[in-house]
Amino acid sequence: MNCKDVREQLFDLVTPGAPAPESARRHVEECASCAAELKSLRQTMALLGEWSAPEPSQYFDVRLQARLREEKALPQRRSLFAWMHVRWQPVMAATLSFAIAVGVIWYQNWPPQQEANASPAVSDLQALDKNGEVYKNFDLLYDDEPQQDQQQQTQQQDWNP
Repeated sequence: MNCKDVREQLFDLVTPGAPAPESARRHVEECASCAAELKSLRQTMALLGEWSAPEPSQYFDVRLQARLREEKALPQRRSLFAWMHVRWQPVMAATLSFAIAVGVIWYQNWPPQQEANASPAVSDLQALDKNGEVYKNFDLLYDDEPQQDQQQQTQQQDWNP
């Protein structure tokens, strides 16, 4: 047995008359850390066996009855939710139903569905194909030769009077 399994059975070893596996007893005899844990648990159980609850004072019942009378005499406080429950119950039911319906529709449509048998790369290319504005500015992404761009800009300025 390993230490983890034995620590789960330490209460069986401490409790008199409880059935404890013989392998756990042998492990405790061989393992110093498990033996120390068992000794500590036995000391704790011995202290708990000696402890007794203190007797309540002779005025305990009198004070308890007085506090109960005081609580009964206080006016009953109504909560905000109790008022809302009575007056706003139909409105709250309709609002919650609407919120649930919106949540279900949103859950079913999120994330956006891709076409069947389409990989993410294919769907990205299809999205780019639909977006003509990207193609118009596509050459700006590959600006390897800035001098040619400057020449083109000066030529365009010459044509614009």
